[in-house]
Parts: sequence; structure tokens; C-alpha cells
Amino acid sequence: MEFVTDVQRSKLVERARLVFKEEADILMAHLPVGGNNSVMKTDVFKVEMANLRTEIRDGFSKLFFSIAGLNIAIFGLLLASIKWL
Repeated sequence: MEFVTDVQRSKLVERARLVFKEEADILMAHLPVGGNNSVMKTDVFKVEMANLRTEIRDGFSKLFFSIAGLNIAIFGLLLASIKWL
């Protein structure tokens, strides 16, 4: 019998959330706990944490580029104002 990896379990949890939406938690709660071939609440938590990390990383990336763009615009205005003095 082939063992299910953590990656495979995580993909199953993600798919269940896509298909079953709010009912995915009910489904996961009724799966057998224990053994290597079951999806556990810790797997759901790991997927949620991975999703949160991705959202935070993406948010910081957008924020960084927004601030960088703002700094470039301010610097450009400063140079233009110095030229007109």
C-alpha cells in the first residue's frame, strides 16, 4: 500500500475547500484520524497557514512597490521644483 505524503494531503484539503466550501470542515472532521492515509485537522491548519503566509508576502510586496513608486514620484517633483527655482 502506498503512503500519502503531506503534499498530497494538503492538495486534498485545498480541493475539498474549493468544492465543498464551508462544508469542507465538516467533511474533514468526519474523516478517520490517525494513520498515514487520513487528513487531519493539523493538515488543514498547515494549508491555512501556508495560504496566510502567501497573502502576507504578496501584501508586503505590493506595499514595497507602492512606497518605492511614491518615493520616485516625490524625488521627481523635488528635482522639477529645484529646476524651476
